[in-house]
Amino acid sequence: MTPHPIIKALEEYEAAANAAAVAAPSFFAWREPWLARQLWLQGCVPGYSHADFLRNVLSRLSCRGQKIASRAAAVQLKHDMTRLRAFYPDKAGGGYCVKIVQADGVTGSRMREELKLRGRLAALGTVTIPAMRETFERGNYIYLIEDIIIGRRFDFRRDADDYIARGLPQMVATYNKAGITFEPLSAHFDAALPARLSGIKNMAPDFVAALDAAFAHNPAVPVSLCHGDLLPSNLCIGKDAFYLLDWDRSFTGAIARDLLRLPMKYPAQGGRVGAAVMAVLRAASGGDAAAADAQLAAYVAQRIADAPEKALIYQSFWRGCRLA
Repeated sequence: MTPHPIIKALEEYEAAANAAAVAAPSFFAWREPWLARQLWLQGCVPGYSHADFLRNVLSRLSCRGQKIASRAAAVQLKHDMTRLRAFYPDKAGGGYCVKIVQADGVTGSRMREELKLRGRLAALGTVTIPAMRETFERGNYIYLIEDIIIGRRFDFRRDADDYIARGLPQMVATYNKAGITFEPLSAHFDAALPARLSGIKNMAPDFVAALDAAFAHNPAVPVSLCHGDLLPSNLCIGKDAFYLLDWDRSFTGAIARDLLRLPMKYPAQGGRVGAAVMAVLRAASGGDAAAADAQLAAYVAQRIADAPEKALIYQSFWRGCRLA
């Protein structure tokens, strides 16, 4: 099986980095998204779960995989083959990660913007992210070498309180230090949302009234540098730190769009995180509960417009989190 060009880019990176000891081809078991040379990687490769271990055991037994000339313990691949991460844990509990991203198109543009932003975040000193060791471009790929993070992927049921205690404060500090400005609600949420929702089934009168009131009031809402993709896959629980990863979708905009994304990923379970987010929005809005509620209604409406089949559960989330 001929390796994909992005796998070849990894092999070439290793060969150039250690020309005196080029890795011999090794069999990597394959079960999306992991190519695993070693199977038991929990606790030394971030995001690699017990379920991933079991899936890769089955892949190894069925000889599903490929040979790669790499010393990486595991390689995490995006399904479109535009990005990979290769992990090199060491015996001391550290190590490094090599991230390779296709240089052209949207993926490459996002990666370059993320690298610029990483420097800015390091200067702000408000978030816990891996330390960058080196970055460069070669051929059609962008390379980032950074410290490996020892931890596990965020689990909503298990880690909600930890996010409230250690993750959310990092975002609040980032907003504050990056600078908060205020712009009308309608500058960040479509003022036509009430009309767009008029034809959707299961729209409750109380929510419709709240949405109409939000745009009629059109309060000034807090705007700042946002992460852009606060989801479990980008949150890592370390032994002594809570990491906020992958800032490649960062934007400057309404912080409500940033903070409400996580609790609404699991709206039936997101009550505690949603309540904490609403407290942040209220404080950032100068203590104005009505302004915070307007942002909540607008964001929930946007999600309903995008997924009408979830109208009932999203409105239930709204009722559980609104302040007034």
